[in-house]
Formats: sequence, C-alpha cells, structure tokens
Amino acid sequence: RVETWAEGRPMGGKRIPVRAVTGVRVEFKTEEERGRFVGQCRRVQEKMLVLPDL
Repeated sequence: RVETWAEGRPMGGKRIPVRAVTGVRVEFKTEEERGRFVGQCRRVQEKMLVLPDL
C-alpha cells in the first residue's frame, strides 16, 4: 500500500507530493513455502536486538 501526502518545502514555496510505503503483499506458490517464510520471520523477530534510546 502506498500513501501520498503533500509536504512543505524548507524554504517555503509549492508543496511537493511525498509517497510512503505502508505495507507489502507477499504471495506464495505453496503452503509449504509460506510456512517456511512465516517460521523464518518468527525466528528473526525473536533474535531482534533492543537498541538503546539516544
């Protein structure tokens, strides 16, 4: 999904459109492929490091 909004320029003037990706869609050929992907995502999330606040 892509959202678009207008962002002001730092020096004033005309607003310019800005796009941001808010999500992705992943399609799989088989349920086995989907299961492997979901399992890998869960393992990656478990190993995420907590970064200190700056």
